[in-house]
Amino acid sequence: IADMIHPLSAPNEIKHSLIESEAKVLILYDANYEKYKDIIKETNVQKTVTLSVSESMPIRTQIGYQILKGFKIKKAPKEDKSYLSWKEFISFGKLYHKNITNGNFRARDLAIILHSGGTTGSPKGIMISNYNFNALAIQGKLVVNKVKPKDRIMTILPIFHGFGLGVVTHC
Repeated sequence: IADMIHPLSAPNEIKHSLIESEAKVLILYDANYEKYKDIIKETNVQKTVTLSVSESMPIRTQIGYQILKGFKIKKAPKEDKSYLSWKEFISFGKLYHKNITNGNFRARDLAIILHSGGTTGSPKGIMISNYNFNALAIQGKLVVNKVKPKDRIMTILPIFHGFGLGVVTHC
């Protein structure tokens, strides 16, 4: 179950979301490590995968980023085995050779948890089933019906929001 949390949420809100969803793995933007390192210890998170924006940049841009910003970012200590870099995470995935089955999911099974902004109190986890999530993709396909395989669509929407995750990423 994917639990999408707004990265600019306050540490106590992220802690609440991680505890409420019983998250076991956290994927974290490395620049947020210092802000969230202490709250992670107070949750059920067993592994934190950190990634840097520089990993998706061309090499020249990576070097510039590293010089201007990268050295300032505090990173998880290498000896702390509860943290993995994105590259390590992907490498471990390549070692996984068990069969992955697709047929064990039911329409009403929980697929995603999004979090409200908390305008009427504390932020709440919004549970979205496989059916809800796939219905949104089907609706998106009906609206954007001229897209063919290998076409590219650029969108600027956050994936921790229902529209960005459901229509942009899932479709």
